[in-house]
Amino acid sequence: MIKRIVKKFLGFVQDDFNEKYPFGIPKLPAGYLKSFGNKYPDKFFYVIWRDKLGSGFFSNFTQVISHVMLAESMGMIPVVDYCNFKTLYNVKEPVNGSLNAWEYYFHQPAGFSIKEVYSSKNVFISNGDYPRNFFPTTHREYRDFCHSHFPLQPNVKERIARYESSLAASRTLGIHFRGKEMNFMPLHPFAPTSQQIFKATDNLLDEFGFEQIFLVTEEQTYLELYLKRYGKRVIFTDAFRCRNVNSYNLNPRSAHRYLLGLEILADAELLARCKGLLGSNTGPFHHALRISDSLEIAERIDNGFNSSNYLIAKYLYPFKKSMRRLPETKIRIYNPPQQ
Repeated sequence: MIKRIVKKFLGFVQDDFNEKYPFGIPKLPAGYLKSFGNKYPDKFFYVIWRDKLGSGFFSNFTQVISHVMLAESMGMIPVVDYCNFKTLYNVKEPVNGSLNAWEYYFHQPAGFSIKEVYSSKNVFISNGDYPRNFFPTTHREYRDFCHSHFPLQPNVKERIARYESSLAASRTLGIHFRGKEMNFMPLHPFAPTSQQIFKATDNLLDEFGFEQIFLVTEEQTYLELYLKRYGKRVIFTDAFRCRNVNSYNLNPRSAHRYLLGLEILADAELLARCKGLLGSNTGPFHHALRISDSLEIAERIDNGFNSSNYLIAKYLYPFKKSMRRLPETKIRIYNPPQQ
């Protein structure tokens, strides 16, 4: 019965394993069914993971949302395994007593641990990619789903609490200014230029009476530009920043990858607590937009997408920027939580 349901939703399912890989999985066409023991014979577990070490934090996060929705639609119990299947955020030492990178930041969506799952009779291991046609359709649905399925770990709440009062002290415009490697990756959206985002910032400050700016950026140069232009009106967290280098290619501190995840998650949650939001087509911007229940105005700068060709993608953004051919579109969103 369960196999018929799984095949209806996912197509081809395989039962055999190659033991050279974690759980013998070299490549999953759609998923594997496996029995790891006799525990919970009346339950059917659905293991969520991300192929090829995954991607950025909110790319991984939205993939988990999609799989949880799919699992529940089939009457299965979702569990996220970022322990046996590593991500960019895994570190050697336990965080929150766990080596599962998902549990660095969130509780398991259904309360079951991977230890329990891998001693159970009925386990389906998904294919590590995005499932189709499963995602919250509105901001409110996204927000409610996150609150009900992904409660934050105490370490995340503690970091958010360190800065939350600063946002509440004044009317705050939250800004996510992303750039760097994003502009050179195939099929990635182009980030705003400094001229574009400064112009949008000035307009929003004047039009809506924001008294301060909460800036989220991984680029030290962008922070310095904002401080030079807006001075003490700019507030920010102590998140790691560098210059013209991908932060994931560095190892400047203990548990660096875990901390990168902690910092961007907390920063995105803080953006959601602002009254206004400005950014581009990025995971933190969209998470803040969807999760917020306080936003009055949000504006997204859209410069289009890079080429799918790796060689062209490396040079297309600087070319378009120098020729002033970035197709800037400003998308203004009023009362986002009501959508």
